[in-house]
Amino acid sequence: MLKSGKELKVFSVPQKDLKKFTEQAKKYGVLYCVLRDKFSKDENAPVDIIARAEDASKIQRIFDRFELGNCLLTDYCFLQFTLKKFLLVIKIFVRFLF
Repeated sequence: MLKSGKELKVFSVPQKDLKKFTEQAKKYGVLYCVLRDKFSKDENAPVDIIARAEDASKIQRIFDRFELGNCLLTDYCFLQFTLKKFLLVIKIFVRFLF
């Protein structure tokens, strides 16, 4: 996907909705790549989905039709997940300095 040189879009979905998304993306014929934190056990942890910009309308249709990622806690979980990553980077940086 990166080598094609076409514009890419990034979408975020909670990990608990990933299975539903993959099933529907296959039916819609959407080519995508999933990026997730392999150490995260939280089912509400955000998972990034990279897809071609020309498939953005199909992906948005999947999100709307099946109400994926429409959890009120999604923003909170994303912030919590980002904070955990930030703290991990700081710990690694401190270890590197000392």
